Amino acid sequence: MMFRDPHHRPDDDARPGADAESSLRRACDRPASTPDLTDAIMSRLGYTRVDARRARWARRRRHAMRFLTVFALLGVIAVGVHLSGQRADARRPAETTVATALGNDVTRHVENTRSAAKLMSNLVRLRDLPTVAEPDAPDLTPSSDDR
Repeated sequence: MMFRDPHHRPDDDARPGADAESSLRRACDRPASTPDLTDAIMSRLGYTRVDARRARWARRRRHAMRFLTVFALLGVIAVGVHLSGQRADARRPAETTVATALGNDVTRHVENTRSAAKLMSNLVRLRDLPTVAEPDAPDLTPSSDDR
């Protein structure tokens, strides 16, 4: 029985070189006789084929390692927080109320105002002190006797 070439067009025979083209198409449709190097190339790049069971085991192992890493990190953070609260010099929040905070603020401003007033009174006293006369500076101009 004769099979029709899927690449054959009815007008192929009318063109020059139609026989060469159709034989080339037939040659390309045949399976290649060269070895398949895909596995060798991919294994050199670090990829290898594995069966489903081994792939599943590797996936479970990766997930377990990720879980253990996160668990260890959370444990280290918890230990650090616990130990930072155990220190003798750990800072505890002050037991201040709004009234105490306002009273401290007013007291501080009153003290600042008093020190500013004391400074100004000292400056006024310094201004009222008599000025000390400076001794006359020697006259450095040449006299008529020096000529």
